[in-house]
Amino acid sequence: MNIASKIKSLVFRTNKVTLAPSDRLPLPRNAGWTGINGAQIFSIPIPGDIDYVTEVGDVGLNSAVATCLNWICTAANQAPPIVQRKKGKEWVEVEHPIIDVLNQPHPRYEGRWLNWMLLNDWWKSGNAYARIASLPNGTPIGLDWMPSRLVTPEEDEYIYRPNGQSIRVPFEDVIHFRFGVNPLNMLCGLTPLVAIFREIYCDNKAFDTAAAIYRNKGMPSGILGPDKDIPPTAVIDEDPEKEAKAIKGRFQQEFTGENLFKLMVMTSAYNYTALGFNPKDLDLSGAHLTPKERICAIFLIHPVVVNMGSGLDQATYNNAAQFEEAAWNNNVIPTQDYFGEAWSKLLRRFPQSDRRRVSYDRSNISVLQPDRSQEEKDALAAYLADVITLEECRSRMGLESSVEVLMKLAEQQKARPPKAAIVTQQPSQDQPPAGA
Repeated sequence: MNIASKIKSLVFRTNKVTLAPSDRLPLPRNAGWTGINGAQIFSIPIPGDIDYVTEVGDVGLNSAVATCLNWICTAANQAPPIVQRKKGKEWVEVEHPIIDVLNQPHPRYEGRWLNWMLLNDWWKSGNAYARIASLPNGTPIGLDWMPSRLVTPEEDEYIYRPNGQSIRVPFEDVIHFRFGVNPLNMLCGLTPLVAIFREIYCDNKAFDTAAAIYRNKGMPSGILGPDKDIPPTAVIDEDPEKEAKAIKGRFQQEFTGENLFKLMVMTSAYNYTALGFNPKDLDLSGAHLTPKERICAIFLIHPVVVNMGSGLDQATYNNAAQFEEAAWNNNVIPTQDYFGEAWSKLLRRFPQSDRRRVSYDRSNISVLQPDRSQEEKDALAAYLADVITLEECRSRMGLESSVEVLMKLAEQQKARPPKAAIVTQQPSQDQPPAGA
């Protein structure tokens, strides 16, 4: 085999490899955007003459999308996974070996990193994949992240293509997180971001325009030509194209970059006609508002939560906390509930896993905790109305003794403003009675 054939065999491997259950998948050297068009990625063509998916590329490189994804992944990782067992009508937390697998799924990365990558893939492509590594008896020992752009779902298996290889992974060894369903490919999910690729494209182009202006030091494009009314005083080159390129190069060199606002002396008379907008007149701030609002809307996150410009002028501490709580309730919690159900495929491989589920501990998330001051007021009001007993009031308020309840009650009564005295105005002696 010659060198060319060896290189071709290494780059274009077509033989599908099947790994043992306990073998770990190779880490891909490059899991980035592949550059193929939107129809191949999503199987859904976006109407229009422009292939917005290809033009945008990796949606994670858009600043608004990256900001939302960063918030989602950071927030979700604040709630660690737990296992709950159903006891009567309630779910109580119990110990389970699956937590060790979720917290340390791979020798090269920890659980938070895996969760971060799965959430990124899930939102950006609508699909996320984790392969279960297990012992010969089926007991899980770890999880392998499979970048979504390197995975092809088939009827009874998944084809994983890292580093030019083609690895067959059995269906039962893959946890497939799907965002809904792709109507043109029922084996895959479909990210809702595909509906706003136009907006992402516009947002990127608006920044490209602003960057071009700054890169050109505020100097708009234009035409530089000889003044017809004034004859040239310099010797004109016999080749007009060559002369034009020389003048163009000198003009750009003298008036851009570090030479901005410096003096240039021309040996002939020239006119410069600007073909662009003055940067002061070209206000691009509004061009970003609509795309950013729609991007945040797709993620079900208010722009205030991720410090977007839209709405910040009316943001306060109270409504910012309310918007963050809404983002948790609309995005993070439903996502974690879905991921918890998907992890049940891993949970069922462990013995004695009946009536158990994977959930997430959100007890330390401040915006999700009830307002204790309002709970105390409600409990005291119920006690004063003889709706609950003193002991029940103490329990609701989370106090250790009933004396503390009475002290709270005394403080509340002391802080209450006194009733306004009713003053009856008496007519003065100098003032005649009404109707006189």
